[in-house]
Amino acid sequence: MLADYLGNLARDGHLFRLDVPSWLHIDKEQKQQTLELVRVKSDIEPFAEKFILASLGHKYRDWKAKQRRENVIPGATPEQLLAAAAEKLKKSYNPSRKLHVQVTHSMPPQKIEVFKSMENWAEKNILVHLKPVEKSWQPQDFLPDPA
Repeated sequence: MLADYLGNLARDGHLFRLDVPSWLHIDKEQKQQTLELVRVKSDIEPFAEKFILASLGHKYRDWKAKQRRENVIPGATPEQLLAAAAEKLKKSYNPSRKLHVQVTHSMPPQKIEVFKSMENWAEKNILVHLKPVEKSWQPQDFLPDPA
């Protein structure tokens, strides 16, 4: 699911323009903004950012190469081919429909602290009311005696 989302971002002609010479020439601020979009959709660790940027770069290069192949103009320079592809993209651009994506959130340290402070209280006041597992019914109690 993350790979599909990265592909959608890489192929977004408004996010990454086709007239940029290569992925290396895309502004670092633009790449950081894209990482923020990914962080909103999924819980990524900081060490994964390098791999996500690399994946975006591969997907962008593949998309750019596909645009060059599909917009072949005899005798045109690479810049003209990319400009034609960009123009075609502007005309046919439809924002992708919004998908509901479940976002996972980690618990803030303040809430973890509250839960940890309640552990002793729960042991003293709640666990005393629970039956031990050995005294609880088990599904095999309702099966016929195999003997």
